[in-house]
Amino acid sequence: SLQFEKNLQDDYVKFLAIAEDCITKTEVGILGFITNNGYLETPTLRGLRWNLLQTFRHLLLIDLHGSTKRPIQGDENVFDIQQGVAIGLLARTPETDRMRVERADLVGDRAAKYATLGRMAFSQLNLATLMPRPELFVFLPLDDDLQAEYAGYLPLVQIMPHYSSGTETGFDDLLVAFSRKELRERLESFLRPTLTLDQAREEFGVNKVNSLRLFELRNRFRRDFGINGKSYETVGMYRPFDNRIYYYRHDYFKTNSFNVMRHLIDKPNLAIVAFRQQSQDGFHHAFITQYLGDKNAVSLRTREVNYYFPLYLYPNANSFEATAKCAPNVADFFTKLLRENWRDESDQRPAQISARDVFLFAYGVLHSPSYRLRYGSFLRMDFPRIPLTNTVALFQNLAQLGGALVELHLLESPQLEKPITTYTGPVKPEVEKVSYSGNTVWLDKKQTRGFTGVPEAVWNFQIGGYQVCDKWLKDRKGRTLSKDDVTHYQKIVVALNETIRLMGEIDKVIDSHGGWPGAFVTQPKT
Repeated sequence: SLQFEKNLQDDYVKFLAIAEDCITKTEVGILGFITNNGYLETPTLRGLRWNLLQTFRHLLLIDLHGSTKRPIQGDENVFDIQQGVAIGLLARTPETDRMRVERADLVGDRAAKYATLGRMAFSQLNLATLMPRPELFVFLPLDDDLQAEYAGYLPLVQIMPHYSSGTETGFDDLLVAFSRKELRERLESFLRPTLTLDQAREEFGVNKVNSLRLFELRNRFRRDFGINGKSYETVGMYRPFDNRIYYYRHDYFKTNSFNVMRHLIDKPNLAIVAFRQQSQDGFHHAFITQYLGDKNAVSLRTREVNYYFPLYLYPNANSFEATAKCAPNVADFFTKLLRENWRDESDQRPAQISARDVFLFAYGVLHSPSYRLRYGSFLRMDFPRIPLTNTVALFQNLAQLGGALVELHLLESPQLEKPITTYTGPVKPEVEKVSYSGNTVWLDKKQTRGFTGVPEAVWNFQIGGYQVCDKWLKDRKGRTLSKDDVTHYQKIVVALNETIRLMGEIDKVIDSHGGWPGAFVTQPKT
């Protein structure tokens, strides 16, 4: 992947490789490095960790934290940089020595970290013994039993093997708009003959280098927009509950995601949005869409790339299979394993398990609060894993609750027609300053217009890296909300309120069947 190549090209990774090669040739030695701390757990560097474990017998690691991308309250970096820092002391000794991997963590202000490192030897630190395990070999203190339990579940990428990261236009201020009319006006402005580079940078929010690239594309834009520009307009999920209009010529975009996104363009479909890694604590990182989606639709952080797992795969329009029906993007082996591990009486089992049922079941599992809490350490490091149920009843209950969540998150549930909030203010309010107090979301500094009746839990509710009720409005700062916008926001509040309730119901259902891990199969049959 592009992220894998990017990590391998990092200079500190190259220096580790050079130093390791030198020590391997001498067959004994000690390597001490102060580096980026990403290699301690980044999934795409699991091969690097595996290699270090083959080369060295003793690995002593200090994570100094300090990352601005994964902030910890009260923590500071030891240098004036954004990336977290680690110290590694790696020793190659005779094979007869006992293998040992130890780790210490220093969190706090810079002065305290300097003081600790200045007065204490490595051996005096609070070292935790690690047992890095396949497949990721992370250098983290993890519960071995819990890790083995979670490893017994099946990776989402195996259950739904066709997936990719979301779209990345590189020019959102030009190619993504709130309406078709607004999009066409932008493109017409971009194609006007008198437009200069400086004007392009200001109007479309791009830097000098990107504005040059944008100008190189103008002739292609002019040809496409003039002949069949409307055919490239499509709906896409830009942020949670925030679909916008994309000018989607995939060969203009930075990410190579078309092979997946084409299944979500003007076709009836669904896709789970999931993550390979997160840069923050707490798992909130699952959502749904029926359209193509942005690389940062559910989280903007650099590490939290959004991946899309479509339910159905459609034939290529240019292939001889163009008239064939769509195929499910759910592996047959998973449904087979489900049936083999159910302990219900045989006459209670459905004749077949549909791909949609598996899809909804997975979505239900990903919204279990106890699942998110129990496996949070593992969910932040790799794509989620989905368990097999012991009974068909639990599978069906979770699929039903997952289906209810899907309806809410697509804003298609009948419950959304019963708002729990009241809007107070002018017919077309401008979003000036978003704030929350007294169960009211305010739209102006003087707090004279807003939505009353918004529960605090709903206001604080996160999907991925976004606090939804705040984010949706802040993205419209300076804009005027239409009547439909006001109604849409009220539906979001209902959807989140019902999501919180259904997440509680999911845990109740799991508890009634034995809880975690008893209700599930942790070692699937092969």
